[in-house]
Amino acid sequence: MFTDEKIFTRNGYFNPKNDEVWANNRNDANEYGGIHEREKYPVSIMVALGATWNDITVPFFFQRSERLNGKTYLDELLPFYKMEGDRLFGHQNWGFQQDGANCRTDKSVQKWCKKISSFLFRKASGPQIRPS
Repeated sequence: MFTDEKIFTRNGYFNPKNDEVWANNRNDANEYGGIHEREKYPVSIMVALGATWNDITVPFFFQRSERLNGKTYLDELLPFYKMEGDRLFGHQNWGFQQDGANCRTDKSVQKWCKKISSFLFRKASGPQIRPS
């Protein structure tokens, strides 16, 4: 299972390198979308999702203003991913792959992953080979 988390804001995402406006002067540019206003503290929500060759997990919505840290990852997200992995794979052995962000490399998270025998934790640093 490949997983990731993303914060969605009411502002959306604006990349000034990809948004160009061709105009004769600054006033025309502003008229044709050259000004992008953003809120200083926009409403946002964080969502987590996992994808496998079988299917995708149901989305996990964090509470408003809740952010991902080692405790949240261990207490809420890992049990959710395990439950969804068991649902998608019918309690067979399955792999879990994630990047090396701090919340995922936390000692308590690694200990939890080792404790759950069918729940394999791998850092996404390259090809992983697991002996049979």
